[in-house]
Amino acid sequence: MKRYLLFLAILVFTTCSGCFHTGDDGPTLFMVTGIVTVEDEPLSQGVITFDPADGLAGSYGGEIRNGKYAFESAVGPKKVIIMASRPSKVPGPDGGPDMEQYLPAKYNLKTELTANVVAGEKNEIPFQLQIDQK
Repeated sequence: MKRYLLFLAILVFTTCSGCFHTGDDGPTLFMVTGIVTVEDEPLSQGVITFDPADGLAGSYGGEIRNGKYAFESAVGPKKVIIMASRPSKVPGPDGGPDMEQYLPAKYNLKTELTANVVAGEKNEIPFQLQIDQK
């Protein structure tokens, strides 16, 4: 469990270079909320990141808990990355359970997910994920 929490913390802080706006010189941020489901069930825990589609500005994101997320983001089109880990069936190097990313790469490393954050809008953006069974 410690590895999982450390993984989440590192992921959020390293991918969200623009998550924490503290000055008046940055972009105006707008609340983004939504529900993430996997196979029609709320994702229990994970991390969601909105990266700028053009790759020029900072990333924004937060935790997913019981399927729900909420954070502030700059406006514009985004590439969306969703990650979730669970204990692996294979023991880790220390003999304890290792963690594995169980969502398909099309939702994270090779994301196909997109969103558009609009100024002054409600920005409720749901994501319905399916795990491919091959």
